[in-house]
Amino acid sequence: MKTSIISIVICLFLLITLINPMTVAIDNVKKSTIPISSGNILYVGGSGSGNYTRIQDAINDAVDGDTVFVFNGTYFENVEINKSIKLIGENRNITIIDGNNIDDVVVINADFVDFSNFTLKNCGNNNFDVGIEILSDYNGIYNNSINNNSGDKLVSGGIFINSSSYNNIQSNTLYDNKYDGITLIKSDFNRIHHNKIFNNKRLGITITNSSNNTIENNEIYENYCGICLYPNSTHNMIKMNHVYNHPCCGIALKQFSNYNKIQYNLIIDNLGHGIMLGPGPVSRNTVEMNTISGCLISLTSPNGAIVLQNAFLNTIKKNNIFDNLINVNLNSSFGNKWLNNYWDNYLGFGPKVIIGWVYLPMKLNLIIPWLNFDWHPANKPYDT
Repeated sequence: MKTSIISIVICLFLLITLINPMTVAIDNVKKSTIPISSGNILYVGGSGSGNYTRIQDAINDAVDGDTVFVFNGTYFENVEINKSIKLIGENRNITIIDGNNIDDVVVINADFVDFSNFTLKNCGNNNFDVGIEILSDYNGIYNNSINNNSGDKLVSGGIFINSSSYNNIQSNTLYDNKYDGITLIKSDFNRIHHNKIFNNKRLGITITNSSNNTIENNEIYENYCGICLYPNSTHNMIKMNHVYNHPCCGIALKQFSNYNKIQYNLIIDNLGHGIMLGPGPVSRNTVEMNTISGCLISLTSPNGAIVLQNAFLNTIKKNNIFDNLINVNLNSSFGNKWLNNYWDNYLGFGPKVIIGWVYLPMKLNLIIPWLNFDWHPANKPYDT
C-alpha cells in the first residue's frame, strides 16, 4: 500500500514538472510565432476539383493555422485576412491581386499571419488606400511585389503599418506607388529589412509617432526622399541600408525624433542632403560609421552632406564625408559632438573647424557665426 502511494506521488510530481515548462513554451510561441497547428491547405485557382475561385472565399472557410495556397493568375478582389493563417502565392510575378481601384488591396487585421509571393496593385482612390494595410501584430510579409498603387488622393502607397507591432517586412519590392513605399504610424518594434524600394513618388519609408523599429539592409533609391522620421519617433535603428539617387534627402529626422541611431549606411548621390537632423528640435541621436557623398545641390533651403537645424546634443562620429558641395550645414544647433570623422577637406593637422550660424529672432535680423570642432578627425576613410 505504501509503495503504491509513493508511486502515485512521484507520478504527480513528474506530471506537474512537465506541464509548467510546456505552459511557458506555449505562452512564448503565442508571443513570437504563428500558432502551432497541423492545419489544412485550401487551394485557390488551378485545376483541382475542390479549388476555390476567389481568395476571400477560401479565407472565409479557413480556420486559425490553415494555409491558403493561390495558384498563378490575376484575382480582381479586395482581400481581408481576419484569421491566423498563411496566405501563399505560387509565383509573386504572376500571382496577382488587383484591387480594381477600390479600397486597400489587402487588409490584415488578425495576428500571426504570413503573407508571401504576390503582386499587389491598383488600390483605391481614397486617403490611406494602399497595397497592403496591417492592423495587427506578429505578421510576416515576405517576397511580394507591391506596385502601381496610385489613386487620386494622398497616402496611396505600398505598405501601411497602422498601430501595429512586431511585424516582419522582408524581401519585398515596392515601386511606382503614388505616395510612400512603406508607412508606419503609431507602430513599434517592427523590422523592415532586405527590401527594394524605388521610384515611389514621395518617400521610400516614412515613420511617424513610432518607436523601437529596425530598418536595415534595404536598397532605397530614386524616390523623392529615402527615409524620414516625423514627430515623436524615438529609439529607432537605421542601419546598413543603401540609400541613393534621391533629388532631395537620403535620411531625415524631424521634430522630437530623439534617441535614434543611424549606423553603417551607404548614403550616396542624394542631391539635397545626405542626413538631416531637423527642422527640430531633435536631440540625442547618433550618426555613426556612415558613408555620405554626392550631395551636390545648394539651394536656399539648408543642404549638405549633414544638416543640423535646431538639433541638440547629437553625436556624429566616424563617418566618411566626401565629394559633397557642402559637407555640413549647421544652423542654430548646440551641444552636438563631432568625433573622429573623415573629411575630404581636412587639412591634415589640428581640429576640423565646422562653420555654422545662429539665427536670432527675425525682428533682430541677426545672423551670428557659430563654430563646432571635430577635435580628432580621421586621416583616412573608414571601411564601413
